[in-house]
Amino acid sequence: PGLLLGDGADPAADVAVLYRLALAAVGAYADGLLSGATQLTAQHVSTRHQFGKPLAAFQAVAQQIADVYVTSRTLHVAALAAAWRVAQDARNAAADDDLDVTAYWIATELPPAVRVLHHLHGGLGVDETYPLHRYSSTAKDLARLLGGASYRLDLVGARCSSI
Repeated sequence: PGLLLGDGADPAADVAVLYRLALAAVGAYADGLLSGATQLTAQHVSTRHQFGKPLAAFQAVAQQIADVYVTSRTLHVAALAAAWRVAQDARNAAADDDLDVTAYWIATELPPAVRVLHHLHGGLGVDETYPLHRYSSTAKDLARLLGGASYRLDLVGARCSSI
């Protein structure tokens, strides 16, 4: 309380600081969301049996959950890097590269990863009372909040072409 985000001399710079903090927070939130949904699915496929074996014993299921795990870990690294850069100095635009990559990863990879997790749950995942439903709707909301994959790719591309 009472901490200024900027010095007040340049309102646009102060808004940029707020924007960086908000993007870092969205990155951390999305990181936790995908991690939690992945853990929920891993528990489900290890306890749900089909043809007398746990679902996790099937190679296709193991490959799909492994792909989502890689996506989750990549999002974690991107979100952590962005948050670290913002924590160093939110007034410095140096964090913008990491924030744009994190936002792009969320908008591009988060919704498909959650769709795979839904697939691994079968019909149970679309039940409104089951936790995966909330993970899924929140993932879609975050991707829309960030402007979608195409918008985020344009921002990353513009940053790369201006180097």
